[in-house]
Amino acid sequence: YITEGQIILSRPLHRKGISPPIDVLPSLSRLKDKGIGPGKTREDHADTFNQLFAAYARGKEAQELAV
Repeated sequence: YITEGQIILSRPLHRKGISPPIDVLPSLSRLKDKGIGPGKTREDHADTFNQLFAAYARGKEAQELAV
């Protein structure tokens, strides 16, 4: 049985009181590219998503290096 994706929960986010404590980077949908495009989302959706994802990843990496 194959699921569409997985949601990864984070103990550190839970300890900070963030609910739901979803760790965004490893929780990505395998079908995200099938849910975007003409008639579904804006033309710039994929580019905007990729920019936001990259910025989030850089911020998370900087946060980990600062510890």
